[in-house]
Amino acid sequence: MVRALLDLGQSELLVRAARERGDWNCAEAAARALAAAGEFDRALALLDPFTEIGWRAAEWVTAEVMISRGEADEALAMVRPDAAELGDGRVCARYAELLAQAGRTEEAVELLAPTSGSAGSGPTWWS
Repeated sequence: MVRALLDLGQSELLVRAARERGDWNCAEAAARALAAAGEFDRALALLDPFTEIGWRAAEWVTAEVMISRGEADEALAMVRPDAAELGDGRVCARYAELLAQAGRTEEAVELLAPTSGSAGSGPTWWS
């Protein structure tokens, strides 16, 4: 439904649903559409209620918007995986995507490179 509304140019309806009903799917889609249109402040405001409660998915989308707005360092710091999360391939892949979005391709490759057993190099999930 969200995709259909976006395709029909109804992003403001999604914004309203996100605000009035607290619908995450609407907020996520609307925030991405707003960011693509250069409306970064509105996009972040829409995500704020979800990031304030520590919703990890909202933090990832917030980081995407921040990177688009030119705040890569802050965005990456906000979602940087901790030691436990480095064991999760999905988290590492998601963080590597954001690194690449921020123009830090070498760091993304290093994060995803297989480890030769030395501590601190590559993800633990690879071996």
